Amino acid sequence: MAHNSHIYRLYSFARLEPLRSDISCFAPDCSTAYQGSVYLHDRLDQWVIGRGKPGKPCDVPLLDDKNAASSIHAIIYYVRRRDGGTRVYLKSVSVNSSTWVNGKVLEKDEMVELSHLDEIWCGYIDGRTSAGIRFVNLFVSRPYLRDHVFEVTLGSGAFGEVHKIHKRAAPQSKLAVKVLDFGRRGGISRYDAASEVAIVKELLNHDHQHIVPLSQVFGDEDHSQMYVYTMEFLPQGDLSHVLEAREHFASLDEILTIMNQQLSALSYLHNMGIIHRDVKFLNILVKSSSPWWTLLADFGTAKRISRKPCRGYEVTKSVVGTRHYVAPEVVLDPMGHGPLADSYSAGVVMFLMLQGELSLTPYRFSRPPTTFREHVLYRTLAWDRLDHRKLGITAKGRKVLRLLQGLVITDLADRLSISEALSFLKAAPIIRPHDLKGNETQPGVSPSLRRLQAALVSAAGDVVPIQGTPNVRESAYRDERQPMPPTQVKALLIDNSTSQLVQAARVKPIPRPRNINRKFRTPEQCVAQQPAQNPEPPVHVPLPLTVDSENVERPVQRTGLETPVRRSPRLNRAG
Repeated sequence: MAHNSHIYRLYSFARLEPLRSDISCFAPDCSTAYQGSVYLHDRLDQWVIGRGKPGKPCDVPLLDDKNAASSIHAIIYYVRRRDGGTRVYLKSVSVNSSTWVNGKVLEKDEMVELSHLDEIWCGYIDGRTSAGIRFVNLFVSRPYLRDHVFEVTLGSGAFGEVHKIHKRAAPQSKLAVKVLDFGRRGGISRYDAASEVAIVKELLNHDHQHIVPLSQVFGDEDHSQMYVYTMEFLPQGDLSHVLEAREHFASLDEILTIMNQQLSALSYLHNMGIIHRDVKFLNILVKSSSPWWTLLADFGTAKRISRKPCRGYEVTKSVVGTRHYVAPEVVLDPMGHGPLADSYSAGVVMFLMLQGELSLTPYRFSRPPTTFREHVLYRTLAWDRLDHRKLGITAKGRKVLRLLQGLVITDLADRLSISEALSFLKAAPIIRPHDLKGNETQPGVSPSLRRLQAALVSAAGDVVPIQGTPNVRESAYRDERQPMPPTQVKALLIDNSTSQLVQAARVKPIPRPRNINRKFRTPEQCVAQQPAQNPEPPVHVPLPLTVDSENVERPVQRTGLETPVRRSPRLNRAG
């Protein structure tokens, strides 16, 4: 059996199988043979049946002991019609032997159209030296092959292969198909294939915008030992392919956007009771990179769990995952693992995006590992590879660093769950470290929150502390490159929320003065420039040579002027 013989079954139009399952009639060296049958694919328009000649084997080789069949006995033609349909014909070319189709003998060079489940005999009927063949039209027995056309292979792995296809009725409609071939030696097992198909059926027609859309699931209709399900085709490929093709590293805003989308997808799965267990770059597909739109895919290692007392979820003890992304408890904890394993894998994805070099491992090893277990046991994250980001300088960088530290903590009691990480990412605002005047602001507290605190103080007459504010003097000047203590990271991330401030008091913050760049004028000048409502014609009156300053009527200052009198802050700084 050829290792890649299952590929031919993805674009085959017919299958030839022995009439009797206990008697084989095909030679084992046939390139399209599978499980005792021969698949006829549409890459050839004609298939020659016979025992073959020395050095010239037939397309459908028969066993040498089938002496009743000729060396070239018959030919099967695959004809494409102009209306898009197909026809299959059999032509008898044997001179010394007979060819029978459904009990009717064919003359030499006679051609007949084949239908589903037709019986073909090369030689006399029911003879031991004859070859009895059943023609199976796969367009009838397998709806997937009837409706789709194979194009090219996109990728392969231990749990299946992904191919590019298009609909037969609409060639411009491209799709991706994952094939779970549990009949291939060394491939996926029937149990794992059935588990993945069960999860895919639950996710059919889901409404989450960051999980790859799944279209149809095709079961093992004709006992071909293969499950197939189709999904949306994304030509840009996976996230690592897109990031490596760029000339510069991803910015912090881009990383936070991608993490927000993937955490949202994982949270959706966890709410359904499904853990992914293989979050990595190859399983994050890119629909658009401007703006970023990523989709979580590949549910080959996903598992359904139920809620239990252990951290609220059941645990599973199967060791699955990719070496660089797998959580430590998956390999080292004999009690099993749960949804927190996805948190660690998502943290490693975030670490690699911050590192920039995706091909470089994010770990350093105390000794060279030789096994999968030693790889997890001897590794530590190389935090110094994030020095070029200078995450400890800006508030945005500190936020990214705290989120990363919360995801990759080894201790399960302190590791952030997907929902907690997503809540922190959405609740904690990204602020600038300087206000409009250039003064450095307090890390973690925006100027609008400080004005809100001042309003609360003036209204209540007492100091109202801002809850959720981290210890500034400890966190602002410490070395942020080193991991923070787990308990401090956990408390800092969960408590750093601004929702409590808004609920504490509904006080509108004091607005900033408008920075109007206008020339300074005195109130007298403003009044003098006001136009009169009923202007009178000017009267020229001669003024005396001397004027008494005490008896001169001065203009009265008016209120409610349209032009502000306040000096511009920009002019104040210039002075």
